[in-house]
Amino acid sequence: MNTINKALIFELDGTALPKKPKSKPSKKVLAALTQAHEHAFVIFATNRSWKTAKDYAKLMNITSPCVTLGGSQVVDPTNNKVIWEQDLDPGVPAKLIEIAKEIKAKVYDYDHNKFVSPKSYKVKSVEPIVVLQVADKEAQSAVKLIKKIPLLNVEVLPSATKGMSLINIKHIHATKFMALQTIAKLLKLDPKQCIGVGDAAADITLLNFCGIKVAMGSSTSRLKELAQHIAPSFEDDGLAWVVEHFVTIP
Repeated sequence: MNTINKALIFELDGTALPKKPKSKPSKKVLAALTQAHEHAFVIFATNRSWKTAKDYAKLMNITSPCVTLGGSQVVDPTNNKVIWEQDLDPGVPAKLIEIAKEIKAKVYDYDHNKFVSPKSYKVKSVEPIVVLQVADKEAQSAVKLIKKIPLLNVEVLPSATKGMSLINIKHIHATKFMALQTIAKLLKLDPKQCIGVGDAAADITLLNFCGIKVAMGSSTSRLKELAQHIAPSFEDDGLAWVVEHFVTIP
């Protein structure tokens, strides 16, 4: 095998698989990723926690470090250990839970994989991310309130629950770009040789890191404007198309 000098880096939900609980990549995508392993490091950069993403690493035979929690963590799939993490500043999680109580938002409990009342949420001493669920019409006013706390990276994403939005709150340095810089150092990757694939605003920093930028056909207009190439949607096995056009070529 030739020396690997490039990487395929992609989001899971909306790129490799449908945005539905317990969904899986298609057989065509899995076959393409098997081929990709022969030519590049295969890495996913997801908003999921490692707890809900690790089965995909196993299914895709991924052994390279991956990005989780939207850029707050880098995890080694071979031993399930966090090798880099950017936590929220001390005291910030508690402030965010107080805001959640004020705006009547729910808080995502990563330990139990469900949204809970902020009154029952147990704040940890160290938290890399806090995720709130609010009504769509309340999202922007909630963001303004949250952004009064300095040094935060705040993203609003669609929720699987109709009429609701998710607000992902991380440290300002907790981005997919920053996490991928850590991986690049570990694997001695040149970002110019990296192929980034995503579908949503949360993938902007992923594409910004990569020399080859690809947006899925179902992507937001903002991501398509940033991308150099547009792949088919995940329904049409767009990730397999990316492998064929950018990874397995000589």
